[in-house]
Amino acid sequence: MKRIATLLIALYCQVASGQSPETIADFGGDPFLKTPEIKLTPPRRDAYLNDHFPVLTPSMSPGRIRGGDLPLPHETAKLHPSFFVMGYDKYSVQWVSAHKQKLVEASAKGFVVNVESAAQLQQLRSILKPLTLIAAPGSSFTELWGVQHYPFFVHQGVLTQ
Repeated sequence: MKRIATLLIALYCQVASGQSPETIADFGGDPFLKTPEIKLTPPRRDAYLNDHFPVLTPSMSPGRIRGGDLPLPHETAKLHPSFFVMGYDKYSVQWVSAHKQKLVEASAKGFVVNVESAAQLQQLRSILKPLTLIAAPGSSFTELWGVQHYPFFVHQGVLTQ
């Protein structure tokens, strides 16, 4: 305890007398806090979007799903947010337009699984406002549930068309 008190008194006396601390070891290299100045330019929003097109899902096409409503096999499917799946085609746009109120009330997000360009996606967004549309491949729906056609709506664990 005496050693700590002596060290603190010596440090205080050194600081009070205006002396700078003595460097015990300097191993060279760059100072710890010195960082080079980096200038980042944000990417253009349209450049990012255009790099991810076309979005294609060869395993899915517009059409009717046989058998009506399909309860999804996984119990956790009821916990997922509502969503719908469509493509860039007249059948999908007509179906989503006809069910728009139900989709809005469920706060459903839309996956566009077949779309060639950002311009096509933007056209769908303008037609189907205020619905949120995201371009994404839909092969997972075919793999998980055996669904080969769209459009469809998934709400509370049930797939409907």
